Amino acid sequence: MSMAEQEPLQLPAQCEGRSSVSYRAVTVEPALFLVALSMSLSGAVLTQLFLVRSCEITLEMNISTCALLISHPDLPAAREVEAQSQPHAAVLQMAKMLIEACIPAVLSLFLGPWSDLHGRKPLLLWPILGFSVMFFMYTGFSLITSLPPHFLLLSSLPIAFSGGFISIISSAFSFMSDITVPEKRASRMGLLDAGLFSGFLVGTYGSAHLFSIAGQFGYVAVFATCAICCLIAFFYTWFCIEESVPQRQLDCNSSGLSGLFDRRLFFNMMHTCSKRREHYGRAIIFLVISAVSTSVITMEGEAAVVYLFTRNKFEWDIHKHTTFSTVSMLVIVLGTVFGSILLSSWLQIPDDIFAMIAFFTKTVSAAIFAVAPAGWVMYLGCMFGLFGGVTGPLGRSIMSKTVPQQDVGTVFSLASLTQSLMPLASAPLYTMLYKATLLTFPAAFFVMSTVILGLDLILITIVFIIQLRFSKEKPKEVLMLERSPEVPQQ
Repeated sequence: MSMAEQEPLQLPAQCEGRSSVSYRAVTVEPALFLVALSMSLSGAVLTQLFLVRSCEITLEMNISTCALLISHPDLPAAREVEAQSQPHAAVLQMAKMLIEACIPAVLSLFLGPWSDLHGRKPLLLWPILGFSVMFFMYTGFSLITSLPPHFLLLSSLPIAFSGGFISIISSAFSFMSDITVPEKRASRMGLLDAGLFSGFLVGTYGSAHLFSIAGQFGYVAVFATCAICCLIAFFYTWFCIEESVPQRQLDCNSSGLSGLFDRRLFFNMMHTCSKRREHYGRAIIFLVISAVSTSVITMEGEAAVVYLFTRNKFEWDIHKHTTFSTVSMLVIVLGTVFGSILLSSWLQIPDDIFAMIAFFTKTVSAAIFAVAPAGWVMYLGCMFGLFGGVTGPLGRSIMSKTVPQQDVGTVFSLASLTQSLMPLASAPLYTMLYKATLLTFPAAFFVMSTVILGLDLILITIVFIIQLRFSKEKPKEVLMLERSPEVPQQ
């Protein structure tokens, strides 16, 4: 390969510019809400389907015996059946997460830099459509009662090849960074995350109810509803969302899909993220990416086993678990909105200090989960995790203020790459740890989360120290220049 081929893509000077998207109080939030609604609506139901199919097909048990897992999970007979089925269901859950992580990890090498040149909107549309196809496949597969459970994993392929949920998150936050001024960015991204968690909240609460109301067609009702919600999100994005990348920039980079796998996009990402920057900018980027990405390990890892954990330790059925998950999401939504509006926007607490507070609350919350002797203590842990939902938006806000606007999508792409790789470690790690400690200390995975989040808190503290030193060295005229509005406030 010649050196010319390895040169990063450069944006022509005449193509540079800010977005001309007009002020709108609501932009991509409805689409993210609907996708999050679909994911949470199907989450526990899909895990239950893995559990039941493992019992009926893999272990070849009687159908009426396996039905106890749904109708009477607290009976001794059901507990015995579940103890045999859970390891198989956990492996299926792990495989699903790995499939949905590996391919998006490769695609993220190109998608972020490509979106800097060709726009954010395609990277919202593709994975949303992939989610629609995935849920339609789950709907069909759930009707085939004799289908081996590992065939359900085929449904993960459409979302994996379309970029995954991490692509939606990256493009949505890049879009928000394009249309907001730095002073409003943290609060606006926080509200975007609040919309996301609101979808998780509604879906988690409605999951068990919809499944119960539909009776014998519970799986079909849940998955079909998810597919329709994603289709609505797709058409909303297509018709109602304006492209945030300036039109003249799109005109100058009109290669479209043919340039998606241009090798220079990869070199452009490596060059942009690793080049030396003033005031320790490169160190800040990698510290924030490390903290935000490793926190994903705890989120993805816990998601793989927490339903099985609550069934095993507290004898919660799907209704009790979804109630807990609903309260947990509600606390996160309230904390995100409260933090974004009051602490970030009104009191103007710096992003790094707010991030330290958020990671501290997440660490305390995980520690409480680890030692919870009864179910009500899990709710107490939720309350301590009030600001746990703002770590991602705050991290992206810090990074977006560290690099020029035309590099934001590229830097977010590296963050997306590392985040999409995390399930490769978290799913097997948490699953194996849970299986190994199932009969002795099933909450051991929460101890691991506490340690990881504590290390993330240390990384963000280092960012705070660096920026504190930088603020003392920064010339006043530079501060005044940064505060001057460059785009319409949102």
